[in-house]
Amino acid sequence: MSDIAKWEIADRLRERAREDLFELLRSIEGTKDLFIDADLFPLIDLTSTATEIRKYGVGNLHKLDSTLNVQTKNKRLFLLRPNMVRFLSLAKQLRQLDIQNAHLICVPRKFYAFEHLLEQEGLWGRCKLHELTAFDMVPVDYDSFSMVNSHLYLNIYLDHSTDWLSTLAASLTDFQKLFGKFSKTIAFGKLAGQVLRQLEREER
Repeated sequence: MSDIAKWEIADRLRERAREDLFELLRSIEGTKDLFIDADLFPLIDLTSTATEIRKYGVGNLHKLDSTLNVQTKNKRLFLLRPNMVRFLSLAKQLRQLDIQNAHLICVPRKFYAFEHLLEQEGLWGRCKLHELTAFDMVPVDYDSFSMVNSHLYLNIYLDHSTDWLSTLAASLTDFQKLFGKFSKTIAFGKLAGQVLRQLEREER
């Protein structure tokens, strides 16, 4: 593959992620405060700037690790990685603080259990779930594409969570839909084999 072709792929992935974020921000009316998971700042920096984000009705940007009890009349948007423990902790805080009309944006995809957790915490209908699926793969260089998830191995090997495997397979499937089938796919290890099998099922 030529360098020009690699640059074209990188630009297309970056633009796809930008438009996914901006379209979601456009769809949520009113002034918004955006709380961003610390793990996602590098990913956001690769695709857009704070100035660009503020053009879509975002008044303030906060680090998600900070207290949620920020005095604001703006809608609260939470940009976070799909993690069961983190999501449940956030849901409990939203319930305790009686925060209404919050938007929980999972990057790149939500887990199916999240809807059940919202219902369990009495937040169903008060909080809306979103996904930014175009952030499943972004260019870190013209010939290097990554999910930029520093906690992926911790989630899989330390927490023994396999929830991310289907997300990985879906991301690779989307990549192939955009740019064509991989000429060669090699899986090392049991979990990689599971991802490969899911990928093959998606291709059928």
